[in-house]
Amino acid sequence: GINAEYGKQWYQRRRTGHYYITNNLRMLRQSLCKLSRPLLTRGLANEATFDLPECKLHRFDITLPTTTTLTREDALKYYKDMTTIRRMETSANALYKSKEIRGFLHLYSGQEAVCVGMEAAITPEDSIITAYRDHGLGLH
Repeated sequence: GINAEYGKQWYQRRRTGHYYITNNLRMLRQSLCKLSRPLLTRGLANEATFDLPECKLHRFDITLPTTTTLTREDALKYYKDMTTIRRMETSANALYKSKEIRGFLHLYSGQEAVCVGMEAAITPEDSIITAYRDHGLGLH
């Protein structure tokens, strides 16, 4: 019926999205591994340039950049921030399961890049608002 077809479509979209995110994380991890090795012995650059996909805007008179450059220092900082958030979430989950944290716990695991990327893109004067699953923002 309709519900079964909707379920199949939802699962396919979710699976495709999961593959897209997993594939991007795999590429980022490979890039970070290359960047974190000693540069003199490996002959690697201190930065990497990436092509950005086109993003169509509605009623904006600006053009977005088509490339971006990531420095080794920034990449390692982002990776450290994401792993710190993941460790904190893993610890919170263990505390919740041992009933040392009461109430509800909406984990942020798998979404670390959201707050790390957002924090990298905004300035200290910018305001943000969150809903739940915002533990990572508290670590910055």
